[in-house]
Amino acid sequence: MLFTLKLYPNTIWGKHFIGNFNLILNHLQQLRIRSIIVPVFQGSRLFFPVEGGSENGEWDLTKFQHQCHDHNIAFIPEFPVFHDPDTFDTIPQYRPVNLRGKAEFPSSWYKPICPSNEPYRNYRIQLIRDAIKTFDPLLVSLEFLHYPYLPEIQAFDKDGTALPNYCYCDFCRYQFLDYSGKPNPLDAIDDWFQFRAENVTLIPILIAEEFEKTGKNGNMLVQIPPITPPQVLEKLRRSTGQYLKQWSGLVEVISPQFHLFQFDISLQWIESMMSEFKQLQKVRVIPEIDLPAKATPEDLKRLEEALNYFVEQQCDVVSLFHAEPLFNQKLVQKILEKFAE
Repeated sequence: MLFTLKLYPNTIWGKHFIGNFNLILNHLQQLRIRSIIVPVFQGSRLFFPVEGGSENGEWDLTKFQHQCHDHNIAFIPEFPVFHDPDTFDTIPQYRPVNLRGKAEFPSSWYKPICPSNEPYRNYRIQLIRDAIKTFDPLLVSLEFLHYPYLPEIQAFDKDGTALPNYCYCDFCRYQFLDYSGKPNPLDAIDDWFQFRAENVTLIPILIAEEFEKTGKNGNMLVQIPPITPPQVLEKLRRSTGQYLKQWSGLVEVISPQFHLFQFDISLQWIESMMSEFKQLQKVRVIPEIDLPAKATPEDLKRLEEALNYFVEQQCDVVSLFHAEPLFNQKLVQKILEKFAE
């Protein structure tokens, strides 16, 4: 089994590694990590130079990417598409609107922007185009490619009949009126779900066009948030706008987030979700599991059980979320050593 690891810029330039690329890459090699997924922008902050832009200081991931190549570690740029704390905090009219008409979002860290927001969507796509030109990747990772969604609340809608909590902003309503001729989405639910799915799918379409322009055969990995089985594919379409069946031939890899510890997901839950994802055509599944912040013996047992299950399912790659709990816990490292190639 090969492992890919989510690595944040704050870890690369944090108090332990302080931007020492060789130190961190040697550590990754010792842990037998073969590839890393790294956000190349967060909010309005870019970690790569842009022509005509301001200096990005010492936090330049292009330099890190070059050294990854020297260490035979694959560098996968990640784009947090519709998560942007800076815009959320500074432009109130861009905040998502709930069913009650309130422009708010109950999360301390996740600050979503609505995919129906065309000016913002165009801005984000341009950032992604700039990043593709800069990093010239063979694979990119798309995170937060969905409508505002709270797994800790919406993931546990067992029958999938609840309306999405978000978004009902003016961007959504005006675009939906053009799309369907109906001013109230709640009067045309099926059209509403299709409208949302098309807005989300537009992003991979535009990225595929950018790859075609560059002459590169680039691929996309899309991260899938947790949701309660059964009927996972339909619930994702309704709750998040991710219509995975529509992505056939467009998105090559999906990475469902099986967060054992953050959301206390059971192995039975994972098994049920995996059985549905395997029904998809022309798509590869790379499961993502989170690592415990402070592993107990029970945590280590659950981690090992999940990895054994992925071996049984012939998952040749597993994504780990994220670097900090791995670097800080020897017992977690020992579990992974049993499975790493």
